[in-house]
Amino acid sequence: MSKHISVTMADKNPEDKQHSGLLKNHTLVVRAVASTMMGAVFGFSMQKGRVFEPENIRAQMVMEKFIMMKMFLSAIAAGQLTLWAGSYFFPRELQQAKAEFDLTMRDKTPVRVGIGAAILGAGMTVSGACPGMILIQVGSRVPNALVTLTGIFAGTLLYATLHPTICNAFVAKAKEHHRLDLTHGLSYRTTAFLMSTVLVGACAGLEYFVPWTSEVPVADLSSMWHAYAWPPLLCGALVGLIQVPAVYFLRDTLGGSSAYVTCCSQLFSVMGGDGRLDYLRDYRNGFASWWQVFYVGTAMAGAAMAHYLSKGPVPSGVSAEHAFLGGVMLAVGARMAGGCTSGHGLSGMALLANNSFVAVPAMFAGAMGVAFCTSLA
Repeated sequence: MSKHISVTMADKNPEDKQHSGLLKNHTLVVRAVASTMMGAVFGFSMQKGRVFEPENIRAQMVMEKFIMMKMFLSAIAAGQLTLWAGSYFFPRELQQAKAEFDLTMRDKTPVRVGIGAAILGAGMTVSGACPGMILIQVGSRVPNALVTLTGIFAGTLLYATLHPTICNAFVAKAKEHHRLDLTHGLSYRTTAFLMSTVLVGACAGLEYFVPWTSEVPVADLSSMWHAYAWPPLLCGALVGLIQVPAVYFLRDTLGGSSAYVTCCSQLFSVMGGDGRLDYLRDYRNGFASWWQVFYVGTAMAGAAMAHYLSKGPVPSGVSAEHAFLGGVMLAVGARMAGGCTSGHGLSGMALLANNSFVAVPAMFAGAMGVAFCTSLA
């Protein structure tokens, strides 16, 4: 009884309310700073790794260059190792991040995820970009990058109108578990450690047979900050390590495509045009929606800084037609699949999410299918 009275009195005390508000605001400030710093590291690393160049992305899809694969695998391995360590050092935060990811997958069937991921992958080859990569291209002044960005926003609005139809076409059955370790009764720690070990071995093998200096025109490391490029394995590992602040401070994992939905939601809210688009309204408020906007925004700034320091040539872009069409495909595919290359590739794989093991192969299948069947790459 006394405990109840003390709590009630505290709730009525204006000074205590003000103190509680300050703590809440302090938490929001910390989370905002964490998301912006994560974005800066992501943008700087992706630019230095040269994976953002449309030519390198398309060349990966026909197995002519392996810069993208090296960064992708090393980022997954580093992210998985950090989450494995997190299961020991910050288990509560990691469990909350897992629950958050599971929540996003609750209405996603494997078929829906696979189709969406294949569309996303096809868009990667067409545009020479991905949802997280496009702002790196904007910051690096890649030609027609803004056209791709425009296509992504157009694709986001297109998906928002199609969302009810897609949900009705792919009705998810009730599932108890969404992750490999829970589905098969495996230990997360053991499975994650073994998988990351295999990925590290794959990275080492790729680098041994295809040295990164053979794929980058300028690889002068006499000045680290002004170097045109850094080793892709190093840059991928830096991106993977961003999982630590994402999980610890944000109780979430890496992703980028939701940022475009949040921005579209704000625009339509101001214009008063989202009355019939429930999908956009769901992303209007709350830091859970906004942190990715901070993240991708500062990623563009980090890429711009890396580009300025590198003093290298501006990479070639794709045609305006391919940029816009690919951007639309990127957005529709990512939202249909419930994640992009970061959400499924870096985070979902690290969390052993069942749908991510469907999404990642489907992405590359869609991308490589378009690349081999057309003259784009």
